[in-house]
Amino acid sequence: MKYTEWIKAELPHLENESSAITFEYIQQAKDSTVKLRMVISIVSIILYILAGYMVGYLLGKYTEINSDVALAISIGLVIWILSRLEDQFKDSIIKKELLLIAGKNT
Repeated sequence: MKYTEWIKAELPHLENESSAITFEYIQQAKDSTVKLRMVISIVSIILYILAGYMVGYLLGKYTEINSDVALAISIGLVIWILSRLEDQFKDSIIKKELLLIAGKNT
């Protein structure tokens, strides 16, 4: 995610600021949200496993697909979908924190 372009679009008065200052805001936002993002990652891993096994079990039970193949397909699909959602969620957390930090410092 290109936070520099995003923050300058959200807060136009930062357009004239140096890139070092906006980079510092981004680093502060990432540093202040590291624990929350770590918790989200741990919860996501648990969801990957549970949802993958659940979908794999259902595919294996109600279709003619081999249960091992169904499990592998479902875990891969679930990880792909949930990882996209996890990334979007983490980006929104960083963006909110970035707006707070940049708003305080201007």
